[in-house]
Amino acid sequence: MEHRHGARSRVNISAIAELNSGGTAPARIVNVSLGGLFLKASPELFSAYSPLRVTYMLRRDNKEVLCRWRGFVVRIASDGVGAMFESADPMEQSALLALLDTAEQKANDR
Repeated sequence: MEHRHGARSRVNISAIAELNSGGTAPARIVNVSLGGLFLKASPELFSAYSPLRVTYMLRRDNKEVLCRWRGFVVRIASDGVGAMFESADPMEQSALLALLDTAEQKANDR
């Protein structure tokens, strides 16, 4: 079961999900918290507790930055999957923090 810590923030970011099978699928990151995210995608492509890598672009300091995030699927819903962050890699932690920052900026722009 998904137990993400921290408040979830809404985002709408295009992503590519790299599946455990080696394939890829288009997805959208629709919310994020410190512990994970929810991907809007075709749920039949995913398996519970399988590894997942998400690649997305963010605009940082007026530049497009490629970000990667590793986790695992913890919940499959009718419109996508919930995933929890699992990497200790500093670059991936930075990508998660950038995603959270983007969500915060979006919330402040409302």
